[in-house]
Amino acid sequence: MSLVELRAFGPEFGEDFFAAIGLNATLDCHDVTGGTARGRVNTALELTAKKIAALTAGNQVEAVHAGA
Repeated sequence: MSLVELRAFGPEFGEDFFAAIGLNATLDCHDVTGGTARGRVNTALELTAKKIAALTAGNQVEAVHAGA
């Protein structure tokens, strides 16, 4: 829909509407533990890399429960 069409529903729709529903804004609004915010995903990736490094140190790989 165009901005003109959206404004037919109400004057609340402004120039910033499309940026607010873009992919990055949608991901980043979920900034909670386990959420999709880019910062949360980056933190989870860093922690996972550290866990993998710790588990594979000295070539000793052990089974770990997925929730561990």
